[in-house]
Amino acid sequence: MLIVEDYRKLIDEWLLIAVELKYFKKIKKKRWREAYREIGQALRYYVYDFDSTILWYIFEREVDNNTVRACSNVVGEVIKKLKIPIAYFSTKMSDENEGKFLVFKPLELSSLSDIESVVRWMIKYCRDSVRNPPSHDKEIIERRKALKLF
Repeated sequence: MLIVEDYRKLIDEWLLIAVELKYFKKIKKKRWREAYREIGQALRYYVYDFDSTILWYIFEREVDNNTVRACSNVVGEVIKKLKIPIAYFSTKMSDENEGKFLVFKPLELSSLSDIESVVRWMIKYCRDSVRNPPSHDKEIIERRKALKLF
């Protein structure tokens, strides 16, 4: 979970972001369709009143880039076509540089990114593009207060 300042203050002064991280070792082509089944947990975070949810796939180094790209495109297409309100990031650990990632979604980058850059991008993406509609229900506000204590 990420808790960062919400300068827009749609509900309160904090932006609560849930991150559902999925790590993939070698993946066979017939298992690509299983990858989109991982969306469910990310959607459950909206029940807990997070402002945004990120579904982050991390593929190990040994997975071929074409396989990562194909899997990322399938999941990205499902999220886009169904208009599921989650931010989807797909990355692969770099072969050359420890602590660096190749990024495939939401936008494929040609250069490597470090973890700090990816997380900053996630926060900005959630602030600007993917937010749960704000609710001012008393119960939700109390639940948000409890979440911020963790």
